[in-house]
Amino acid sequence: MTEHTLLPGAPFFSMGGKGRVWMVCMDGSNAAFRCIGIAASLMAPHDRVVVLMVVDKALETSVTPSVVLSNAELRLRECGVDEYHSRVAQCELQSGRNVKQTLLYMANHNAAMVVMGSAGKGAEESSKVRPRGHAPVGSVAQEVMNRCKIPVILVRSNTAAVYEAEAGGAPRSA
Repeated sequence: MTEHTLLPGAPFFSMGGKGRVWMVCMDGSNAAFRCIGIAASLMAPHDRVVVLMVVDKALETSVTPSVVLSNAELRLRECGVDEYHSRVAQCELQSGRNVKQTLLYMANHNAAMVVMGSAGKGAEESSKVRPRGHAPVGSVAQEVMNRCKIPVILVRSNTAAVYEAEAGGAPRSA
């Protein structure tokens, strides 16, 4: 696996390219892994995709970035995206910034399209009951959706497999 560490503002790809750059926001959730398949199925031949995980070194978490990104790279290959057209990367939080701000900055300066889960790892692990017909949208997804200057595709984890199957990908639980 070729894992990259990016600084906010650094380009996702050093080489030029004709196509768009898709950014998949990775947090280790099932929805995030399904987003890879959705982005892969919607990409044009010259498009490229980066799977980006924002890491806060100050927080202890059960999610190991290198393991998550290794699995993300495997998922990219399963979806037919080669190494030239993809990157997996982590971006460490900079002083004074949070995950929302970092994702927004990276998206607005480096990508043409964002694909992310509507609610992350915390929502998957929560047993909170929501009213019928109300899809959970996490605070990070809400902020990115409202403030991003480029299109954002939000993926609900319980419907992601349906979209992926309709787009020709094989539904998979991550």
